[in-house]
Amino acid sequence: MNTHNIYNNLKKVDLNILIADDNELKLRFNISKEKTIDELRKFLTLTAVEKMAMVPSEEVDFVFHKLLEHPVLRGEVEQILGGVLRHDPTLSGRKMRTMFSKTLSCYAPLFGTPPRENFNKAATCSVDVIR
Repeated sequence: MNTHNIYNNLKKVDLNILIADDNELKLRFNISKEKTIDELRKFLTLTAVEKMAMVPSEEVDFVFHKLLEHPVLRGEVEQILGGVLRHDPTLSGRKMRTMFSKTLSCYAPLFGTPPRENFNKAATCSVDVIR
């Protein structure tokens, strides 16, 4: 499945229910729910297309953790991605920064320049899809 098919199929999944209160995102990260959900979809698409571990931004990671806690939505997403999501919460230091830089360089050709408000700080984890 190509990038646009994965991304478009993820757009059909109602991930908005992961965030009940938009104020939580605005207070923590000064960003809207819609924008963060869209960036989560793009991040998940990257993990499937690039076939390697990627490091999300803190904002995307915040919503990704909510996805991990929602088994029905997680199952739908994993079916679209073609494998099981693996989350490694032990990343830090140079490796984290290198992987985050790689994530950003993979993002640009597929989705354009990453928005600064969503990519100003790396999360301390990585995510990949196990096939």
